[in-house]
Amino acid sequence: MNRLFGSISMRWKVVSIVVLISALVLLVSSIVMVISDMGTMKHNLKEHVTALARLASINSAGALAFRDPDTAAEVLNAIGSEPEIIGMQVRTLDGELFAKYASPTPEYKHLLDEINRQEAMEWHSPSEALSNSIEFQDDFLDLDIPIKLNNKLIGYLNLQYSIHALKKRMVK
Repeated sequence: MNRLFGSISMRWKVVSIVVLISALVLLVSSIVMVISDMGTMKHNLKEHVTALARLASINSAGALAFRDPDTAAEVLNAIGSEPEIIGMQVRTLDGELFAKYASPTPEYKHLLDEINRQEAMEWHSPSEALSNSIEFQDDFLDLDIPIKLNNKLIGYLNLQYSIHALKKRMVK
């Protein structure tokens, strides 16, 4: 270190140290901004998917109450027009599949088959589904939300949303 700074004047030593410190501060600030932006993107995606699930649960509640699976499927198909939605399932209180939506996108078929196998094996009781549950999986965001009518639990909605666009944006 002495060889590096030994031959330059005191003025350039101070300038070098100030530039080095400024570069480190800029680097740390950039890292903090990237991490913050990633957290914000994940939060915004969760909010968006939760809003879609609420919309689906509110609009399918009547169909579930009147045991009309065709109307519930129409609601899910309308909301499923968003291309990132992989699948949605409406279940009765006992876990019976009442209506479902599966994305027509070919790349989601294998993923949806795996999701359906997992859902069938891991069905939980309605007492565990009284509040929203949202978690990031490897390739999708999985959201479970109760379906209520007049504040009475009548079923359960599960929505899977692709996080491919989020991953792509985070890499950029």
